Amino acid sequence: MSQSSPHVAHESSDINIRGVVFAAIALAVVTLISIGLVTGLFVYLNRAATRAEGRLPMPREATLPPEPRIQTDPAGALQEMRAEESRILDDYRWVDKEAGVARIPIDRAMKMILERGLLTPKAPAEPAKTEPPRD
Repeated sequence: MSQSSPHVAHESSDINIRGVVFAAIALAVVTLISIGLVTGLFVYLNRAATRAEGRLPMPREATLPPEPRIQTDPAGALQEMRAEESRILDDYRWVDKEAGVARIPIDRAMKMILERGLLTPKAPAEPAKTEPPRD
């Protein structure tokens, strides 16, 4: 059994039901008018574009935009770059045949360093001593 207290009640004058209903109806009317105006604008612009379609000059050939361009296939470009890097790191190739400079696979180069050890650079030759110029 619930007991009611004479001190607990609700206010019946806090909300104006007519005002809330009027605001909801006004909001619905404004929304419908806006939808009608936007739809009419789209229809008008679509008809204008259809009429003008035959009069617009069309480019004769497609030209590429200036560099740098957006990649059209980033995954393919990454695979291509990695294949090129692997080719450089894993193949024998002359860099400069006349000078005797060659590129060898990185695994072979590491084995050669283990077998031969690191090459130590030679000490630079002492510059020739020259006497200061006499006046």
